[in-house]
Amino acid sequence: MTNSEEINFILSEYFNSFGNKDWEKFSSFITEDFTYFSDNMTVMNKNAFIEFLNKDTWQGNGFELSSMETHVSGNGDLGFAVYKISFKGLMNGKESEVKAAETMLFKKENNNWKICHSHVSNKY
Repeated sequence: MTNSEEINFILSEYFNSFGNKDWEKFSSFITEDFTYFSDNMTVMNKNAFIEFLNKDTWQGNGFELSSMETHVSGNGDLGFAVYKISFKGLMNGKESEVKAAETMLFKKENNNWKICHSHVSNKY
């Protein structure tokens, strides 16, 4: 598998674990120094981000990634993915769809890609 294919696979597994609310597995895809930024100026570290998601009432029914661009540094230890994502599911018992444009930064840790930074914008 190429580095770009590995990053795409990690993203898929990351979002599957999010949809399944498997926070242990979800946590395994992000670094200890992970940072999350949103377009409404929310900034969270790894623990705060997982705690926030764990409290959310969202019940996912699936996601779709589109317009994916993945780039890896020349020495293969840093990468990023830019894409659009659409989540379908239930929020407070009502059908809902959430769309976002996201950028994820990756770094290699012990020969595995990990997400070290996420920027999410719901305004695209």
